[in-house]
Amino acid sequence: MTQKRLSGTAYITVDGTTLMARGSFEVPLSDSNRTPVIANGEVVGYDEQPVAPYCNAEIQISDETDFETITSSVSQTVKCEFANGRKYVLSDAFIQGTPTMNEQGVAQISFSGKRGQWFK
Repeated sequence: MTQKRLSGTAYITVDGTTLMARGSFEVPLSDSNRTPVIANGEVVGYDEQPVAPYCNAEIQISDETDFETITSSVSQTVKCEFANGRKYVLSDAFIQGTPTMNEQGVAQISFSGKRGQWFK
Protein backbone atom coordinates (compact mmCIF):
# COMPACT_ATOMS: atom_id res chain seq x y z
CA MET A 1 0.00 0.00 0.00
CA THR A 2 1.34 3.43 -0.95
CA GLN A 3 1.72 5.83 1.94
CA LYS A 4 0.38 9.39 1.65
CA ARG A 5 1.67 12.41 3.48
CA LEU A 6 -0.82 13.31 6.21
CA SER A 7 0.91 15.99 8.24
CA GLY A 8 3.83 18.38 8.19
CA THR A 9 4.19 21.79 6.64
CA ALA A 10 1.14 24.03 6.26
CA TYR A 11 0.83 27.42 4.58
CA ILE A 12 -1.35 30.46 5.11
CA THR A 13 -1.77 33.09 2.42
CA VAL A 14 -3.59 36.40 2.89
CA ASP A 15 -4.53 38.30 -0.28
CA GLY A 16 -1.74 36.54 -2.18
CA THR A 17 0.98 37.12 0.45
CA THR A 18 2.28 33.99 2.17
CA LEU A 19 2.77 34.44 5.91
CA MET A 20 5.41 32.58 7.90
CA ALA A 21 3.33 29.85 9.51
CA ARG A 22 4.58 28.43 12.80
CA GLY A 23 1.83 25.83 13.16
CA SER A 24 -1.29 25.29 15.23
CA PHE A 25 -3.71 25.79 12.34
CA GLU A 26 -7.38 25.33 13.09
CA VAL A 27 -10.29 25.50 10.64
CA PRO A 28 -13.82 24.09 10.92
CA LEU A 29 -14.70 20.83 9.20
CA SER A 30 -18.41 21.68 9.21
CA ASP A 31 -20.56 24.78 8.91
CA SER A 32 -22.86 23.77 11.78
CA ASN A 33 -22.71 22.71 15.41
CA ARG A 34 -25.19 20.09 16.61
CA THR A 35 -26.07 19.46 20.23
CA PRO A 36 -28.41 16.76 21.53
CA VAL A 37 -31.88 17.62 22.82
CA ILE A 38 -32.75 15.44 25.81
CA ALA A 39 -36.25 14.81 27.15
CA ASN A 40 -37.36 12.16 29.64
CA GLY A 41 -33.72 11.08 30.01
CA GLU A 42 -33.10 10.24 26.36
CA VAL A 43 -31.98 11.98 23.18
CA VAL A 44 -35.06 12.95 21.17
CA GLY A 45 -33.35 15.04 18.52
CA TYR A 46 -30.77 17.74 18.10
CA ASP A 47 -30.37 21.49 17.94
CA GLU A 48 -28.31 22.88 15.07
CA GLN A 49 -26.56 26.26 15.08
CA PRO A 50 -24.45 27.73 12.26
CA VAL A 51 -20.68 28.09 12.75
CA ALA A 52 -18.98 31.16 11.31
CA PRO A 53 -16.16 30.22 8.91
CA TYR A 54 -12.75 30.81 10.52
CA CYS A 55 -9.03 30.11 10.46
CA ASN A 56 -6.84 30.29 13.55
CA ALA A 57 -3.08 30.23 13.07
CA GLU A 58 0.23 30.89 14.74
CA ILE A 59 2.52 32.99 12.56
CA GLN A 60 5.96 34.58 12.76
CA ILE A 61 6.00 38.36 12.38
CA SER A 62 9.10 39.61 10.52
CA ASP A 63 10.20 42.98 9.16
CA GLU A 64 8.44 42.09 5.89
CA THR A 65 5.09 41.21 7.50
CA ASP A 66 2.54 43.93 6.81
CA PHE A 67 0.50 43.23 9.95
CA GLU A 68 -1.04 46.71 9.88
CA THR A 69 -2.83 45.94 6.59
CA ILE A 70 -3.74 42.40 7.67
CA THR A 71 -5.31 43.62 10.91
CA SER A 72 -7.17 46.57 9.38
CA SER A 73 -8.59 45.03 6.18
CA VAL A 74 -12.13 43.64 6.37
CA SER A 75 -12.35 41.94 2.96
CA GLN A 76 -9.40 39.55 2.63
CA THR A 77 -9.04 36.16 1.01
CA VAL A 78 -7.32 33.73 3.37
CA LYS A 79 -6.09 30.37 2.07
CA CYS A 80 -4.85 27.62 4.40
CA GLU A 81 -2.99 24.81 2.65
CA PHE A 82 -2.36 21.62 4.57
CA ALA A 83 0.32 18.96 4.00
CA ASN A 84 -2.34 16.38 3.08
CA GLY A 85 -3.23 18.46 0.01
CA ARG A 86 -6.46 19.95 1.37
CA LYS A 87 -7.11 23.68 1.15
CA TYR A 88 -9.55 25.86 3.08
CA VAL A 89 -10.38 29.30 1.66
CA LEU A 90 -12.09 32.11 3.56
CA SER A 91 -13.77 34.85 1.53
CA ASP A 92 -14.36 38.41 2.77
CA ALA A 93 -12.25 37.60 5.82
CA PHE A 94 -11.21 39.85 8.68
CA ILE A 95 -9.22 39.50 11.89
CA GLN A 96 -11.50 38.73 14.81
CA GLY A 97 -10.63 39.63 18.36
CA THR A 98 -7.35 41.27 19.30
CA PRO A 99 -4.28 39.67 17.72
CA THR A 100 -1.20 39.57 19.95
CA MET A 101 2.52 39.05 19.46
CA ASN A 102 5.05 37.77 22.00
CA GLU A 103 8.70 38.81 22.48
CA GLN A 104 9.89 36.30 19.83
CA GLY A 105 7.59 37.83 17.20
CA VAL A 106 5.11 34.94 17.29
CA ALA A 107 1.51 36.03 16.76
CA GLN A 108 -1.77 34.23 17.33
CA ILE A 109 -4.31 35.36 14.74
CA SER A 110 -7.93 34.45 14.13
CA PHE A 111 -9.63 35.16 10.83
CA SER A 112 -13.37 34.97 10.31
CA GLY A 113 -15.15 35.40 7.01
CA LYS A 114 -18.44 35.34 5.16
CA ARG A 115 -17.72 32.04 3.41
CA GLY A 116 -15.41 29.10 4.04
CA GLN A 117 -14.85 26.46 1.38
CA TRP A 118 -12.83 23.23 1.25
CA PHE A 119 -10.87 22.13 -1.83
CA LYS A 120 -8.98 18.89 -2.55
